[in-house]
Amino acid sequence: MNCLVVQDEHGHTLIYVSAKIENLLEQLKDKDKQLVGLRERVQGLQTDSSNTDTALATLEEALTEKERVIENLRDQKERDDRVRLEEMEQMRKENQEMKDKLAALQPQKLPTNQVTNSSLIQNLRPDGEVSAE
Repeated sequence: MNCLVVQDEHGHTLIYVSAKIENLLEQLKDKDKQLVGLRERVQGLQTDSSNTDTALATLEEALTEKERVIENLRDQKERDDRVRLEEMEQMRKENQEMKDKLAALQPQKLPTNQVTNSSLIQNLRPDGEVSAE
């Protein structure tokens, strides 16, 4: 086969080799198309992955911000609670002081049995009878 002599046998062999080459070239074109498709798919997956990474980063930032807001709200609540407790304690003190002042300003109350006796005395008539009021 070093020489190209066109003979039926060699011609038939050359046609066979030529057909085989054409078949292999077709397969190569198909593989190239598949490769292009796979490259596009990989590019799409990379884009999706990039979008997912971006979305994940955005969600992480939002979560961090929400955690910061929650912490600030907890701190504010603690401060408000302390202020409320201090105000309540101050009001209790002032209330007690007012009660003490009121008690000091009111006349001494008589024990219960003396109160009953004094009301009976007020209800006595000059003739010694008790009026029913």
